[in-house]
Amino acid sequence: MSGENTMYISDIETSGKDCKRKGYGRDVMKALVAKADMFNITLELDAAPQSKSISLDNLYKFYTSVGFEQSGMSNHPYRMRRLPKRTNML
Repeated sequence: MSGENTMYISDIETSGKDCKRKGYGRDVMKALVAKADMFNITLELDAAPQSKSISLDNLYKFYTSVGFEQSGMSNHPYRMRRLPKRTNML
């Protein structure tokens, strides 16, 4: 369930042939989750491929690799959530 300290990620996409498979999306996600951890923010998103270049299964694997899990919300089957990790950065 979304709460007060929850941020929904609407879209993250790399575009252009020169940007594919270079790690730019991963870099953005790493920076985003680091900031979310700093401020104790839960992240949510709906895993939905924006193009045919990535399968839903690979998208799940990508988001899982940066700490997201399926939310278990039956009315949002593609919803994933990442709870903040404790950090000493503040």
